[in-house]
Amino acid sequence: MSPLETKGKAFQAMSMSRLLYNVHTWCSAHDADWQKWQNHMRKPLGLMVKHLLLGTAPTHVDTIDLFGIAEIMAPCDQMHLARLRYIKRILQYCPAALWTCLFAAKDSHHSWIRACSQSLAWFRQFYHRPFGPEDSDSLFHWIPFVAMDMKWKGRLRAAAKACKRHRRAEAEHHLWQKKFDRAFVEGGGVLPVTQVTQAETWACDSCTRTFASRKALATHAGRVHGYRRVMKFYAVDDVCNACCKIYHSRQRLIEHLKFVPTCLEVLQACFPPLEDDKVQELDQLDNAHTVAMRQQGWWATKALTPVLRIFGPHLPPAQTPEAALMQQRWAARQPQRGNAFTFLQGRRTDAPAGDPTVILFAEDLPAFVLQSPAGPNKGNGQYAAQGLAKEHARLHIKTMVFVHVFSGFRRQSDLHQILEHQTWGSLHFFVISIDMCLQKIEGNLASSKAFQFWMAQIASGQICGMGGGPPCETYTAARLLEGGPPPLRSGTWPLGFPNLKPRQWQQCLIGSRLIRFLLEALLGLAKSGGAGFLEHPQFPLWAAKKDPASVWCSREVRLMRTLECVGVTSFDQCTMGSVATKPTTILHLRLPRFRQIALTGGQGGRCPHGAGAHERMAGRDAEGEFKTARAKIYPEGLNRALAIAINSFVCSTFGGVDTTPVLPEEFAKFVVEDFVPVAFVQPDYHG
Repeated sequence: MSPLETKGKAFQAMSMSRLLYNVHTWCSAHDADWQKWQNHMRKPLGLMVKHLLLGTAPTHVDTIDLFGIAEIMAPCDQMHLARLRYIKRILQYCPAALWTCLFAAKDSHHSWIRACSQSLAWFRQFYHRPFGPEDSDSLFHWIPFVAMDMKWKGRLRAAAKACKRHRRAEAEHHLWQKKFDRAFVEGGGVLPVTQVTQAETWACDSCTRTFASRKALATHAGRVHGYRRVMKFYAVDDVCNACCKIYHSRQRLIEHLKFVPTCLEVLQACFPPLEDDKVQELDQLDNAHTVAMRQQGWWATKALTPVLRIFGPHLPPAQTPEAALMQQRWAARQPQRGNAFTFLQGRRTDAPAGDPTVILFAEDLPAFVLQSPAGPNKGNGQYAAQGLAKEHARLHIKTMVFVHVFSGFRRQSDLHQILEHQTWGSLHFFVISIDMCLQKIEGNLASSKAFQFWMAQIASGQICGMGGGPPCETYTAARLLEGGPPPLRSGTWPLGFPNLKPRQWQQCLIGSRLIRFLLEALLGLAKSGGAGFLEHPQFPLWAAKKDPASVWCSREVRLMRTLECVGVTSFDQCTMGSVATKPTTILHLRLPRFRQIALTGGQGGRCPHGAGAHERMAGRDAEGEFKTARAKIYPEGLNRALAIAINSFVCSTFGGVDTTPVLPEEFAKFVVEDFVPVAFVQPDYHG
């Protein structure tokens, strides 16, 4: 059992069990209440999984994603699970009087019957087998199925496991997306915004810093300038003398004064503020109380004991002669007053005009990418097609190694062989083919170890280019055809349907990881001045109404399209020698020569052979294998076009540069010289 799994079990037993106590019977909570309740677990969980967040602060990660990366069911998911378990018990043991009460309130917006419908919708989303009434979440339709089912608990366990797998995949993708965005912006990339630009800002009068909100200004003033909230200067112990109540801790009294301003006004009218040193001393005592409460699994303001009302006279109301007299007498007894609550010195101003910046909205990105010669954004020069990027490549890249990932078995006239037979002049050029069918463990590019290794080689200038076609068996539109394998993804669920079986989820997860690997590698090469490509089936226009999944719809690909060094070309592989039409799209990084070659063949890169000229890649062949498997192998014409484009880039960029004459030792273990027949096809999935 891994350390994280051990911590997760302890966290579930000690903290989550308290949070979830009898939660399945709550029916009067609003959506905002559920969100606030779930967010109570953000900080402790964020500390537990901080090392898995890829450099993103826990406060910038959604709570659902924190639970997903920890492989713990989120509170709202566990709430649905608990409620569904309770349905079975209530059907077996519920007295008639309780059913009468439940049905009487069924039309209420927050009734328990209505809440059950939401939980049953959750179950239908994650359970992988047909069960229960079709297309119905009504408890009345589900009662006979649940009452007679002897395997209800097992079905709930299966749905819970599917939910955990889905949340894990979503969390992994969202964290990588944040990492990709940071790297994209570092080179001058522009991210789309979903709202209008900020029209105002808050400036700190004590220094030159500005902030987007008053809350951010207050946080800065507290950390840098010693600002303290005014409530702390009137909270001496745990008693509010304005309303004569005991709150059992100073933190709870401060929260009371924050949300009940009338009590604070009375205290301000009757007493002068405490001295700054006294407030700091009380805050230190509060910190000790906070640590003690955290060790027990509670927040500092947790109410372990109910508020008590005490006997005694109330303070005089504010703005009365009695309050003014009391204030005068206390001022004589306490001549020194604190003023740290006045250190929030700032003002709201209009946002400075500054230099004009590019604003990109989500509507500016196409729904999918089909054709794009080059994007408009040079960034800070790193994303240029030539110019500064070329000079940076000549200084930074010292080893001419091109890595063909997801290459499959070595064959005659594959990209590796054609590249080796190109003319390189005085340059020492090397090619490496990487695939699990070639290197087994070292070829598993879905592992974090391999990911870190190859990204380090790109950053250190050991690689001048990388390209390949990530496995597309979970994306292929053949899954939408009659007789084909069942679809595993869709445009709505690009990471995989929530109710997939474990092996199907593993297949989707590995496919997503491999695509993310190549996209981040291409972004690294874009910044270092290198070249590369990503090949995948073209977006299936004929199946647009079926909501197909496609790499070309992903946000990262559409962002890459905005860079000047990136082009996207769609064509039919039959124009390059394939036996099938096979519409294909390639994202090419600093390889404009490939686009010229691809669009020259056929009718602007499209099939000129007419209807019925090619074998239809649907169904299975005589040996029982899917016909689309053979189409994975690149035709010689496509390999040659890619090789010519890579050769053109390398020779024009690094001509006259002294490069390493031998292959670096780090790459020796990846060299493979064993060839297989052309008809021998590598497996889609190695799981």
